[in-house]
Amino acid sequence: MKHLTIALLTAYSRNELPQTKRHLCEQHLQQCTECLLELDMLRELQAVWSHPDQPLPEHTFTAIMADIQAAPLPIIPPKQQPSRKVSRVHVLLAAAAAFLFLQSGILQLIPRTDAYVERTVKRTSFFADHKLIHWMEGTRNE
Repeated sequence: MKHLTIALLTAYSRNELPQTKRHLCEQHLQQCTECLLELDMLRELQAVWSHPDQPLPEHTFTAIMADIQAAPLPIIPPKQQPSRKVSRVHVLLAAAAAFLFLQSGILQLIPRTDAYVERTVKRTSFFADHKLIHWMEGTRNE
């Protein structure tokens, strides 16, 4: 037997269903004690939610705790470690990529670090000296 959903039971308890669906729910509730108990629980919770200043009835609390304790714990599968075969493949691919990179001659296109740094320092110091001289000349004239 297929049970009524929580959404359908909630709509039924609030009188929000069309007459045909309401009639079908009533027929089901006459035959299914599980759905009838669920409907009673929903009505009780709706009554509690409409008056939040009142404490939760003890039997409602015990029913909720019993449902929580009866629920099965989820089974979480352990993490799978990558196989050594996969790790070896990654190492071989990295080595092959490094070999191809070095053999392609692309390193010759990259400027040598020392010469590049020296050239940059000379250009920067020339520019700074040039600006400093103009600034000093400007302050002397004032």
